[in-house]
Amino acid sequence: MGLVSWWRVRRMTDPVRGQLTVRACAQPDTAPDSLSYSALILGTVAGDGFGPVAVEHSTGVPAKRCPRSGQKVPVIVDRADPRRLTILWKEVPLRARLGG
Repeated sequence: MGLVSWWRVRRMTDPVRGQLTVRACAQPDTAPDSLSYSALILGTVAGDGFGPVAVEHSTGVPAKRCPRSGQKVPVIVDRADPRRLTILWKEVPLRARLGG
């Protein structure tokens, strides 16, 4: 877990593991040539003790791990406010090169 993720989790009231089911994650035209980019991920998050909650999550996305629609990605989510989450990028599977 990187420093930013660690800080986000530390500030959560009641952090638990969960999963984010991605509905959409925009990829800019420059994504195939980038290491990472900023994106807004739309989806639903669920975890221990709460059902699916619709979320919009703005984050930096590693281009090699960009999630696709319908994919479930591991997260740490604040049970007290499920809109507060951090994606565990190191646990998201690598995907084939974009545009290639």
